Amino acid sequence: MLKLYRWPSDDWQKIGAEMPSEIIWADLLNATAEEKQFVERLLGIRVPSEDSLSEIEASSRLILDNGTLYLSSPAVRLNEDSEAEITPVGFVIGPRVLVTVRFAQLPIFDDIGKRIGSDDSLENGMCVFTSLVEAMVDRGADVLEHLGAEVDRLSRGVFKGGLVRTKRPVRSSRRMREALENIGELADRLAKARDVLLGVGRVASFAGDVGVNGSPPPRRSASKPSPRMSLRSAITRHDCRTRSSFCSMPCSASSTSSRTSCSRS
Repeated sequence: MLKLYRWPSDDWQKIGAEMPSEIIWADLLNATAEEKQFVERLLGIRVPSEDSLSEIEASSRLILDNGTLYLSSPAVRLNEDSEAEITPVGFVIGPRVLVTVRFAQLPIFDDIGKRIGSDDSLENGMCVFTSLVEAMVDRGADVLEHLGAEVDRLSRGVFKGGLVRTKRPVRSSRRMREALENIGELADRLAKARDVLLGVGRVASFAGDVGVNGSPPPRRSASKPSPRMSLRSAITRHDCRTRSSFCSMPCSASSTSSRTSCSRS
């Protein structure tokens, strides 16, 4: 499905050879080959595949190509059994239009989409990208706070004797097994939440460091490092900052996100 925001019609096939200036966000959800080709042709970009967005290597997730940013980050979706699963999300940020590539329904994207028509601060694709990142961070903070409360509740039951004060060994063993299963489930959910926040932090800081504003990067002198080396150095700095901050973050702490205002051009 292809959704074009700030375009009055849902029929994208009526658009001619150029992308209308009103459109600031093209959202691809399980897109068909025809929809991908349409976006690629009008914007002069390449739409990444699900396999490429799932790449673990940092240099495959953070790419600057001719003034266009290609970023990818994990997100969490709920499957048919209401279990959390990791799904990749791609962001292609150009001079004016943001292209998102996803393969699962994510409520955050729907919420930002509803703001497009009434929020004048969303002037271009970079503003939409900023809002999406803020929403993902807020959601991740809520999840960490909820998991912290679950850990506190479980620890009170364990360390205050709730699992051993019983005269029935069989019942006690069953309760201890249930506690271990709950701990394993919480650890899995916490790992997913931290993966998402780490990925979002990397794409946000990389976009900020590169300073994408729709213009190609300035020419470099012969004494400056190559773009490839500069990108790899930037990626290394991002990993060091984000990993150290996440490793020092307590599980039960309530996280808050810093709001980034989108400057008007």
